[in-house]
Amino acid sequence: METNNRSVVFETLTKFLFALLIMGSVFVVSANNYDLYDTYRKYWTITGGALFLIVLSLSKIHNKGKTSFSIAFFLKTVFGVGLLESLYALAQYIRLLPSYNRYFSYTGSFENPAVFAMLLSLCVPIGVYWGFKTYTKRSGRIIWALSLMMFVFIGFSESRTGLIAATISSLIVIVHESKAIRNIVWNKRSLFIIIPIGLALLFLLYRFKADSANGRLLMWRVCWEMIKDKPIFGFGLNGFTAHYMQYQAEFLELHPDSPFILLADNVNNPFNEYLLVLVNFGITGFLVLLFFLSHLFRKLLQQQNEYRFLLVGLTLAIMIWSFFSYPFSMPFIWVVTVLIIITPQHTFQVFHGRLIGSVVVLSIIGIALSVCFFVPEREWKVISQRSLMGETEVVLPDYERLHNRLKRNGNFLYNYGAELHFSKHYQESLNILEECESIIYDYDVLMLKADCYQNLGDTLSALANYDYAAKMVPSKYLPHYCVMNIYLSQRDTINAIITAKSILSKDVKVDRSKTVKRIIRESQDLVNRYNELDSMLL
Repeated sequence: METNNRSVVFETLTKFLFALLIMGSVFVVSANNYDLYDTYRKYWTITGGALFLIVLSLSKIHNKGKTSFSIAFFLKTVFGVGLLESLYALAQYIRLLPSYNRYFSYTGSFENPAVFAMLLSLCVPIGVYWGFKTYTKRSGRIIWALSLMMFVFIGFSESRTGLIAATISSLIVIVHESKAIRNIVWNKRSLFIIIPIGLALLFLLYRFKADSANGRLLMWRVCWEMIKDKPIFGFGLNGFTAHYMQYQAEFLELHPDSPFILLADNVNNPFNEYLLVLVNFGITGFLVLLFFLSHLFRKLLQQQNEYRFLLVGLTLAIMIWSFFSYPFSMPFIWVVTVLIIITPQHTFQVFHGRLIGSVVVLSIIGIALSVCFFVPEREWKVISQRSLMGETEVVLPDYERLHNRLKRNGNFLYNYGAELHFSKHYQESLNILEECESIIYDYDVLMLKADCYQNLGDTLSALANYDYAAKMVPSKYLPHYCVMNIYLSQRDTINAIITAKSILSKDVKVDRSKTVKRIIRESQDLVNRYNELDSMLL
């Protein structure tokens, strides 16, 4: 009896921890300081996930090799979180709650509507599965209606990847659960209709946001140049952020007539997890990833429980997102991925023998490291918010104190350099930004460095940095405008006019930008004054 009671306790505790884990990975959020609460959400997920694994491991030890692991409960919890997220978005749409993105009326508890769509695209196939498994018509209709509502929300979020992921993962479930549909799909005549329709829909989705898709093609093309240079082991952990923009500048300089030139932007992610692995870790890392994925699929298909095709569908949904976005930056994806990995045997057989002890030890170490990293990162987010409220000079000593603990965080280094620049500590800002370059080397870093050099009187270095920033993102007007002003301050009218004309010859990427309109107007005024003077002299 006591053993049974303990088993119930373990089962209840695992369910409770999982509910807290998935809820925290989604709903730890605040409109007042989104960035700070994003840190809370990340470390909540890491710590909660480690505790969850510890309890599962202890449960298995207690049950002599088996553990109570309710896949049904965990999947329903994920679906329930998606339902709450949909209600959250609905409240934003009718303005009961604020949206976290000024360009979209709803984003759920996320800053980006694509991430909102990412979560719902994992919930839709779960809803489809339970729609088939519900034996009462009324309950089945409710679940189907909720699943359809989530799919509609994905559509209104304008996420093409979300629609593709939700559709394909749901179709896998539908084909497996419905014999009638399975017979239709595998009929040769049907394939001649289904395949063209599918290709046509994919083309329409591409045309819906063609510029966005072409921008990704540019990133992938530049990534290929990086992979060719270091194919075996890649550029290292921060290889992409440290080197990509240099490669983009070189590629665009070699291809000045490229149709992608206006689509180039400041990039810190290739929007493709597979390419990120190839760039950072080369073919070696990519082969390890392929081995893991093939092993996971084999285990999923070999299992005998009823959820295997749903789990396959969820895995494919994450893989689709990985091809077009950055899902593994999202804490809830970590949770769902761990859920998929540990369910193949239904009884947590993925951990056996001595590995259970290793899981417990590694989880405890993970919790300890999580706390060590969380404390300084939280303090940084707090002082950065204080700086935005006008206390920059007051918090600069705190930045200096945190520097040793966060010197491997490129975002911290850039923020610290920007704060020093704002306070007119230009040389100190340059020193920090040079540290940042080994982790993040992009348009923003160069523009900040150029302004520091300009204020220190090093005009040649300022011009060189502005020029390279313009090569990184040719569509930007600001680098050329800064160069024009440097020439004007030096009374170098000839070069100022040449730069102004180059500004006027550029295509406008963002017609609505007030800054771009002002730059064009000032450049035109300068050229007009020069033309008037030239005509008077003639």
